[in-house]
Amino acid sequence: MPKTPKVSDTSKLFVGGAGMFIQYHDIIKPVYFYAIMKMAITGETYGVPVELLENFSLASMLEWYVKRRYVNPIQQLDVYHQSDPEILNTLLKKILKNDQSLYELAPQLPITKIFAVYKSQKFSFPIYIYSEEYEEGIEHDIDKILQGIEHEYLYGDLNECIGKCNNNFTYIFSNIEIVNSAAKILTGSYAHIILARDYRYNYIDNCKTFKYDLNKLMRQHPFIRTGTIEAMDIARMDGSFDNIFKQNDSEEDETEEDEETDDDDEEV
Repeated sequence: MPKTPKVSDTSKLFVGGAGMFIQYHDIIKPVYFYAIMKMAITGETYGVPVELLENFSLASMLEWYVKRRYVNPIQQLDVYHQSDPEILNTLLKKILKNDQSLYELAPQLPITKIFAVYKSQKFSFPIYIYSEEYEEGIEHDIDKILQGIEHEYLYGDLNECIGKCNNNFTYIFSNIEIVNSAAKILTGSYAHIILARDYRYNYIDNCKTFKYDLNKLMRQHPFIRTGTIEAMDIARMDGSFDNIFKQNDSEEDETEEDEETDDDDEEV
């Protein structure tokens, strides 16, 4: 009889090996980028000045997104700073809530390759996916991405969410503000906190100086470890956006068919 594959006990193999806590936005998928991109393609802009990007190539749009100064890309388009950031945040939430397809269509970012490794290596640690507020689209999307893997969607108060984790977890965040908060919460644990280093909104300048010194965070909060990863490989992303173009073409075809049907009805 074939032997049952041995489950890997990762908690004993490396720091942070007991489980993973991963921020969804800009780590799992660039859904905010897809929202901006679809507005530019369809013309349904909600008043957002996406025409500022109309002459950008896809590669240029991706670079603009990665190098934006604000987490909310709509705020980056408010070049004259005329709108209240809270109003812009509310608008982004509305856009995402009104179009759940953005979550499904947005391409997975490189970090998600670890899920294939998880399955092939018979890992057994839990994976938590995190967002600052509840988003129905995230809940449905991760159920597909993490099918067959023990996982849970956590949202809201960071302290409460981290409280569900083992002492020896790896945390991966796109936002350095959350890293700073997590370091305080995790002081004295053996956590490994990783930050996406490519997003401009984590810096006080043009991607040279982080808003918080990661080495200093380690000194101030004993036993935690910090590090960085590249979250988005711009050079390889171009081909990942075909779905949104195909979906838009399909919607246009359906609209044309409906118009033709209406014309036929009028003739009768």
